[in-house]
Amino acid sequence: MKKVVLLFMLFPILSVGSGDLPAQDAAGKWTSSVGLGFTQTSGNSDITTLSLTFQAVDEMVKAKWSTNANLTYARTDADETANKGGIKTQYDYPLTARLFYFGKVGAEFDKFAELDLRTSPGGGLGYNLVQNEKIKLSTSGGANAVTDFFSNDTRDSRGTLSYSEEFSCGILANSTLYQVFNAQNNFEDFGDYLLDAEVSLTTKMSDRLSMKLSLLDKYDSTPFSAELKKNDTTFITSLTYSL
Repeated sequence: MKKVVLLFMLFPILSVGSGDLPAQDAAGKWTSSVGLGFTQTSGNSDITTLSLTFQAVDEMVKAKWSTNANLTYARTDADETANKGGIKTQYDYPLTARLFYFGKVGAEFDKFAELDLRTSPGGGLGYNLVQNEKIKLSTSGGANAVTDFFSNDTRDSRGTLSYSEEFSCGILANSTLYQVFNAQNNFEDFGDYLLDAEVSLTTKMSDRLSMKLSLLDKYDSTPFSAELKKNDTTFITSLTYSL
């Protein structure tokens, strides 16, 4: 529970952190939304599922600041079956019309992967392949410092090479398709790597209310123990409200 509180206290702080940037970047476009998904069933089995999401993007005159967070909790009958969440925030600053450098930090936890906390600050260079009103496609590469804190009070730290690809496209007049892929390879052992990806479809129902379908997938080539699965998939259906 402490990790949940920590993550969701962090994201509003991180998302408004750009307020201290130079005055020339102050004017821009700010968008943010919160999402809630809840399922409750009873009868042959009692199932409760709760998902929370948060997204904020501040497109300043020159720079861009983006923050994403999610939390998933599930219980079947008397047994907890899911308890995980994460937050990522990234600052992009252009060097040319297409080339930019970035700094980012992420934090996540997953009780059933025996991961108390994973932190991954890093930075690098990115390139906007396509950028117009309807389609955005970018790729980036850099380095991260990844530290895992496990449930048995052990810790693992390593440097990683990172690669990311991000795509968004407007569909019809009221829907947006979004996709992102991230890979991190251990500097010392390329057979030790982390992959995570997201595909989502957001459809506007009104000026502020939208329906969002998200598929999140994480792959850890070397999980904490041999009993744990390497791949973990989460599907989230939520109503989102634009702030």
